[in-house]
Amino acid sequence: MLNDDVALLRSLPMFADVSAAKLKLLALACHRNHYVSGDVIIQQGADALSLFILVSGEVEVTREQHAGAISLARLGAGAIIGELGVVLDSPYSSSVTAATDLVVLEIGKADFLELLKELPQLSMGLIRELARRLVRTSDLYAKALKGN
Repeated sequence: MLNDDVALLRSLPMFADVSAAKLKLLALACHRNHYVSGDVIIQQGADALSLFILVSGEVEVTREQHAGAISLARLGAGAIIGELGVVLDSPYSSSVTAATDLVVLEIGKADFLELLKELPQLSMGLIRELARRLVRTSDLYAKALKGN
């Protein structure tokens, strides 16, 4: 399983520039968890104590608003969730629920932040991933404005 976890991490853009030896250390710091459909992995407003990498299955990302829950995304294998709360040291901004049975790698906040300090290439990978998300979100926002 360790080799599978290292291969998964290697396949993700955020970890692409991290050496195999460091990826192995990262994989060892992870906990492999299993969830069944309907399980809540992240609760909006809860303290961000971990980030999660989806190994298999799908999750539904929702945000509670005054008018009720809004679906933000459905994510599958390879998705990283919870990292914003961890990096910003703030509560999770959305809830994440298992849409199917799934397997995740969980990395505790302290372990992840320590890895960011030790591995500048991981920090750059995180910056790139967040920048990609910002571009996608900006594109969606611009399309929504055009439609109105």
